[in-house]
Amino acid sequence: MSSTETPKRQRNPALEAAQWLYETQKAQLFEDPNRPRASITSTRAAAEKFGVSKSTVARQLAALKNGKPNASTGSRVGRPSRLTDVEEQMLSFHVFMLRHDKRPVSIKVVQDATDALLSRRKPPGAPITRSWVKRWLRDNRAQAREEAISNGNLQPPDSGLVEIEADNDDEDGDLGEDIPSE
Repeated sequence: MSSTETPKRQRNPALEAAQWLYETQKAQLFEDPNRPRASITSTRAAAEKFGVSKSTVARQLAALKNGKPNASTGSRVGRPSRLTDVEEQMLSFHVFMLRHDKRPVSIKVVQDATDALLSRRKPPGAPITRSWVKRWLRDNRAQAREEAISNGNLQPPDSGLVEIEADNDDEDGDLGEDIPSE
């Protein structure tokens, strides 16, 4: 992942259509400021080209023109994260280093590391739940695989971000690790 990319950002065809339409209309009006309105590329044409609805393209286009940051930057979709981007990177790196050193990564270890990050805030954040950790592990595992595939690696490396089964943990919470947790 490049340093300019935000994690968990997904492709947004409606935003792409709105950006394309905005640039196309701008170029058309620059060429001929007196151009008849009927000959300018329409929202309908952009919607058909990108396979999205007209209303979604129109909404994204209005957000681009008005400078609304959420719609125009392709922000994250869904529930807001409990961690900032920097905290997520720190947690991912911590899990990566544990894996690299062949140390066990359990839900409890990730939960404790996350709680430690949140406790550094002013005021301190509320503790993280076990289900949040499972969801974070599952999402990061999927993201690491997508990133490896997009970088040309068909298989993500074994020492990648998170290669654990967050859904199928056993009673002791060590996610199938044979090494006893500390």
